[in-house]
Amino acid sequence: MQISQTEIKSTSTLVALWVHESMRIFHDRLNDDRDRNLFLRIINKMLETKFDTTWRSLFSNDQVKPVFGRFLGEPDYDPNGDSDDEDFDQSAFCNQKYQDLTNSIPELRKKLMDKLMNCNDDPMASRPGNLVLFDQALRHITRICRVIAQPRGCALLIGVGGSGRQSLSKLAAYVCDFKVFQIETTQRYRQQDFYEDLKKLYIGTGVKCKPTVFLFSDTQLIEECFLEDINNILNSGEVPGLFLPDELSAVLEEIRKDAEREGRRLSQEALYNYFIERVRKNLHVLLCLSPVGSAFRNRCRMYPSLTNCCTINWFPPWPEDALTALAEKYLDDPQLLDLKLDRKILNVLPSIFCTIHVNATKFSTSMLNETKRANYITPTKYLDLVQTYKSLICEKTNHISSLASKLRNGLGKLGTTAKQVQLLEFELKEQGKIVDAESLKCEKLNVVIMEEKREAQAQRTKVEEESLKSKADVERCSKLEIRASVELGKALPALESAKAALDNLSKKAITEVKTYVTPPPMVEKVMKAVMCLMGKEPTWQSAKKEMGFANFVDRLKKYDKNNIKPAILKKIKAYRKDPNFVPEFVWKISVAAGAMCDWVCAMDLYADVYKKVKPLQDKLEGAQKELAYKQRGLRQKQEELKNVEAHIASLQADFRAAENHKNLLQERKHALELKKERALKLIDGLSGEKKRWEVSIEQYMKSKLHLPGDCALAAAFITYAGPFDAGYRENLYRSWRVALKEMPSD
Repeated sequence: MQISQTEIKSTSTLVALWVHESMRIFHDRLNDDRDRNLFLRIINKMLETKFDTTWRSLFSNDQVKPVFGRFLGEPDYDPNGDSDDEDFDQSAFCNQKYQDLTNSIPELRKKLMDKLMNCNDDPMASRPGNLVLFDQALRHITRICRVIAQPRGCALLIGVGGSGRQSLSKLAAYVCDFKVFQIETTQRYRQQDFYEDLKKLYIGTGVKCKPTVFLFSDTQLIEECFLEDINNILNSGEVPGLFLPDELSAVLEEIRKDAEREGRRLSQEALYNYFIERVRKNLHVLLCLSPVGSAFRNRCRMYPSLTNCCTINWFPPWPEDALTALAEKYLDDPQLLDLKLDRKILNVLPSIFCTIHVNATKFSTSMLNETKRANYITPTKYLDLVQTYKSLICEKTNHISSLASKLRNGLGKLGTTAKQVQLLEFELKEQGKIVDAESLKCEKLNVVIMEEKREAQAQRTKVEEESLKSKADVERCSKLEIRASVELGKALPALESAKAALDNLSKKAITEVKTYVTPPPMVEKVMKAVMCLMGKEPTWQSAKKEMGFANFVDRLKKYDKNNIKPAILKKIKAYRKDPNFVPEFVWKISVAAGAMCDWVCAMDLYADVYKKVKPLQDKLEGAQKELAYKQRGLRQKQEELKNVEAHIASLQADFRAAENHKNLLQERKHALELKKERALKLIDGLSGEKKRWEVSIEQYMKSKLHLPGDCALAAAFITYAGPFDAGYRENLYRSWRVALKEMPSD
């Protein structure tokens, strides 16, 4: 008995507990509704004959089944204490009071929903997923918890795939604070891998004493030998050959202290038995097998511990209220709410899905009876139905909305285009005015530029003529300069020779000449000629006096040879008539006199040449003055021409800018004309489409109203119709059409 005597406060509670336990032991093992109903009639008869009561008086309704559990009771231990101790044998759930929950189903559902949320949020737990806890699921959870809360409690959960065996088992294990252990199979998973997983399981339960649920499904049954090992676990707790001798010794050594603390024998055999005892105490096997086919019957015959050592719990097909609740859960999706479906349709869809599923199940039974072809309608298919419907309704609604939106955009574009044409006409008119104004501006500017160019050309011609004349004057002056230079060149060597002689004339030489009391005749004649050129009295005394001055030689060097008077030249020529009046002869008498003789001869020669050159120089000077005057005028005119050309260039730049602006405006005008032309073509070309688009949008809206029913029918066919032949499909279609009539229509 799991309930304490203090909790049995009335006879009705005791009788209800007896009914509950009888159903868990016998009723849950039955796999046929007739056998289950027969069992209930036997229980009811015994209630009347043995306990002097009836089912209705105990549970207020013939359809109500008793529910007992530990979910809502208070724990018998201190909740603030340390419950994570490895030596803590029982979980918090197992320490709660075992009590009648038949009339507390809403509170039980709320409590389990909280547990479900916590389990899904717990990263260390085996997450069962987003479950819908309908009444039948609640009862399965209470049964599984009842089994695994008992010492060595194991269960055989029988049902088709998708019936919730594993999900509800994970939630039940979390409620009981048990760890869930599952193997992870691969293509290469074999018995040795299975043994390695079992070793981990045995160490966790036998060494670490962690209450664990070993959840095993027939889909993980890679080899049949797995069941033989599980059969041994259920029967004796031992798996032959699981541990090698050295591994087993290490395991037993770890539990030696615990065995010694509990007063156990410490022999190898005793330690092994103690280890297996701890494993069986903490290990709870939950087998999830499918009853489909002959494999289940054969396994039950070959491995009797599956039925003898396990509490059997059948998972029958989901009732209609469960199907409806599940559909309501999955249809309460933000994605569907975004589609803005009619709330009335969403409210009736769960019952329609339920009818579709039930009809498919009935036709599968009929097909099995008539054609011996089995088609299993599992809860997974129902989940596929709902998910397929959600996918289809979202896809098709978005598709139709997209098509309608495109057509609406097209209609909007047509309206916008018509308005744009009006704006384009106004813009073209304004742009035309601007272009005309710019064209007129360019024409006026072009006239000004042409007039300026003509004036500049006339001025350029005049300047070019002046340049040619100036060039001729330059050539004439150059010729005069060359001619004068040639004539002067005849006297220059004599001048350079005289200058050189004067440069070499020393004070000593002059003093030598000056010391003559009675100079030689040629020396005296030379000095008289020098005095004559210097404008002094041509006597020896005058010469001696002049030579006494320190700057005598410098005065000779700086003598103004260009302005010698003709009378002086006449006297000089008289002196030069003397054949000995030559520098070569005089040098022989006196070096200083020879140098001054050379100077006198050079002055005479230069004076003769200068008489010829002077007119040429005067003419050249006049020509150069005239040329300079003309060139100044030419430069002024060239500067004026340059300014005029710069002004013309500025006008041309302005003209080009105005022309470019005009061209840009013309291009814009042309682009506007093209845009207007295309818009008119678009409006003309789509004028016939506008009506068709409006009709299409209306049709899309009508088809959108029919989408909920069409998608439901399509999802039903995709999910269920595959295994049926044409006749059954036609009957299915008719039955589903009848169910869809429940859907409200505008």
